[in-house]
Amino acid sequence: MIVTLKANSLSGPFTHTIYVETDNPKQRFMRFVIKGNAIPLLKVSPEPVQYIGTLQVGKKYEYKYELVPTNPKEKISLELIHSKLPVGTDIKLEKQDGKFLLTVTITPQKDQKSISLNFAVKIKEPKDWADIKFTLNGRIQSNQSDQPKPEKTTP
Repeated sequence: MIVTLKANSLSGPFTHTIYVETDNPKQRFMRFVIKGNAIPLLKVSPEPVQYIGTLQVGKKYEYKYELVPTNPKEKISLELIHSKLPVGTDIKLEKQDGKFLLTVTITPQKDQKSISLNFAVKIKEPKDWADIKFTLNGRIQSNQSDQPKPEKTTP
């Protein structure tokens, strides 16, 4: 029997229980408990899925992530994957002092009501590691001067 766990789906100590059906009428099911310690290739800090709150139009926001190899001797090659980025958004991935730094810059625009930014870091080397998926969600609030002013009424 082979048990496979999805790469990057666990981190740290884990326990999984598997039941196998048999053709033995005296023991229809066999229970297997699998325990281990999953060590990710990279530790990502902060968490890659975030609610970033309410952002102001025209203000520049910067979010930084560290991707630190769990084994400093491992040869790691990464690539940034994203579709077309919204206007005012930039993502940079660079290697520095044995770790990877990911910087996301967002400057909300007048026509935006919310931000939902999805991108990934592909692990090119070593092979067969799942992509690390990032999501940043937030609201965008217009400046007060952009809001329509209420009309004055006279009694």
